[in-house]
Amino acid sequence: MAGTGRVLIAGAGPVGLTLAGELARYGVGVRIVDTSAARTDKSKALVLWSRSL
Repeated sequence: MAGTGRVLIAGAGPVGLTLAGELARYGVGVRIVDTSAARTDKSKALVLWSRSL
């Protein structure tokens, strides 16, 4: 079922980007906003749970 809505995702971390990818697979338009304007090579996560992967 293809969606026609649009979703605003706050945060470009692992969860936000995964959600954006999954929604895009179903045809839902997404926009991602993050507080940082540039990418970083530093991890922001304290713990990465296996269920997140």
